[in-house]
Amino acid sequence: MADQQKDLAHKTLRHSDALYQYILETNVYPGEHESLKELRETTEKHPLYIMATPPDEGQLLRMFVKLINAKNTMEIGVYTGYSLLATALALPDDGKAVGSNPSITNSSVSYTDGPDKPSV
Repeated sequence: MADQQKDLAHKTLRHSDALYQYILETNVYPGEHESLKELRETTEKHPLYIMATPPDEGQLLRMFVKLINAKNTMEIGVYTGYSLLATALALPDDGKAVGSNPSITNSSVSYTDGPDKPSV
């Protein structure tokens, strides 16, 4: 896992691995929703974990969604759904997040009536 985070550090920040780890531990992980944490920890075990949205980017996406008062989001190309769930959690209760993966036939996930009610 440490090697994977090291790879991600260079994907997201142009600073030291120690700084990236500090940011995760002091700013990102403490505010991470329990569902996001579970999904991240499960995804970390996958050999292609490097394709996943890093938690600091998920936090940035949530901030953008809230800043623009988005009510609906769409994501095309969903890997494990971390970024989709991150945006869904930032939406108002009547918001809707829809994700689709065109490389998998008939694959789509949406979060409607709040992020606690996923529909496939």
